[in-house]
Amino acid sequence: MQKRYNKKASITVFLTLLLLLSASFFFALLETARIRGLGTKADIVSDAALESVFAEYQKEIYENYGLLMLDCAYGSGNFAIENVEKRLQEKNLNNLKQSEKELYGINLTECKMTGYQLLTDDGGNVFRHLAARTAKREALVQEVDDFAEEIQQKETLEQENGTVEERLEEANKTIEEVEQAKQAENTESAEKPEQAENTESAEKPQQAENTKNTGNTEKKEKVWDISAQKPQEEVKNPIEDANQWKKSAVLSLVVRDESQLSNKAIALEHTLEHRQKETGNLPVQGAILEELWFVKYLETHMGSYRQISSNHALDYEWEYILNGESSDRDNIKETVKSLIMIREIANMGYLIQDQQKCIEAEELAVALMGWSMNPPVVDATKWGILAAWAYSESILDVRALLEGRRIAWIKNAEQWTTGINQTGEAVDGFAMAKDCENGWDYLKYLQFLICMKKDSAVNYRSMDIIEVNTNAMYEKSIQMDHMMTGCESRVSYEAEPLFWNMITIQRLGMETFQIDRCNQYTYF
Repeated sequence: MQKRYNKKASITVFLTLLLLLSASFFFALLETARIRGLGTKADIVSDAALESVFAEYQKEIYENYGLLMLDCAYGSGNFAIENVEKRLQEKNLNNLKQSEKELYGINLTECKMTGYQLLTDDGGNVFRHLAARTAKREALVQEVDDFAEEIQQKETLEQENGTVEERLEEANKTIEEVEQAKQAENTESAEKPEQAENTESAEKPQQAENTKNTGNTEKKEKVWDISAQKPQEEVKNPIEDANQWKKSAVLSLVVRDESQLSNKAIALEHTLEHRQKETGNLPVQGAILEELWFVKYLETHMGSYRQISSNHALDYEWEYILNGESSDRDNIKETVKSLIMIREIANMGYLIQDQQKCIEAEELAVALMGWSMNPPVVDATKWGILAAWAYSESILDVRALLEGRRIAWIKNAEQWTTGINQTGEAVDGFAMAKDCENGWDYLKYLQFLICMKKDSAVNYRSMDIIEVNTNAMYEKSIQMDHMMTGCESRVSYEAEPLFWNMITIQRLGMETFQIDRCNQYTYF
């Protein structure tokens, strides 16, 4: 028969409390570790969701222009930041798919865009910044042309020598005043012929008597015969030629065949400069050096008169960026005017430094206006001749640039083309300036003009080109002011306590954990 042994077992209150405290401490450690894990999961999920949203960049623009940007309208043409918030929420929910009893289970409670930056913000400087970064990334050689010296030289020459227009206007005004004064003098002389004859008859006997009395010991003072000093027919006045050229259509002076010019045009009322734009609420940061890289970007991705991009809305894209006219023809016309203007300044600066050419201009001024016996008139005419000479050379320069030749910023004697007496024949005969080995080509002169423009219009017009070309080629309705380049988001999650509920000493009243995550993302 089996024996039974009965023993009394007992546990003290102190030990019971000690076990409860130990278990509570152990579960608290587990919950604390779980909370850290929940935070890590929230970081991963929120980062991945935001990156997934920005991974849906505008593909066509990236393929053609190398720029990363997110269309907040998603191709619909209707901008709403809620569209992006909805996509961010979807990405978060997809990343949070989990089983019901997952150790690190969290739920999404709120998804909000607290700040965002659009491509057109700060006058389009966001686009300029992004384009510069793209150019630097794509560049084979990490250097760009710096036009700072030439821009400073251009401003100095313009300040010291004046413009061709000012010199021509001054010369024309002076010559006109002298001609009017001479005409008035001739009219007055014709009205009093008899009085002049009587006076002359009375003076002749007295002069003869005086001559006789002096024994012809004194010679008669030499008089400058004004009529004999008037310019002859064969002496050509380049100022008159310049006046006629300035009245002509500028394209007829520099384009060999105007019928070959593009007639493409766009509607300006739909461009960024002329419509209401969406705006972001994040600050914009950039660097001064990016000005030059931005020009490098345009060189790589935009067409021009010398390098037309096929199937684009405009053939002369650089020219549109410079001038903002609706048609190619108007844009090339304004570009030609700008090129002639800067070539006038540079050519005028060279002429003034060339002593021989200044002497030639002065001799021609004396031949034209020496009859006036007025040194200021001759001097004004000299400056007008130099201005006309610089203008004619500038026309030949722009012709050469449009034909693919290179023109030096400041020429030397060997690179100068026109003679002072051949300006009319050179312009009317469609001559071109000499090709300069160390000169700039047409595109580099356009880059120089872009660098002199500091306004936001250049940024907006560059984006116009991208917008109209993308919409035309892919039949889309995108708008550049709907494009996001960066944002700040706030996402909130909640998780139910797991080990915390096993602590039985005292209910802490903590039903859920709240986890907030703020993230930033930018394409820069």
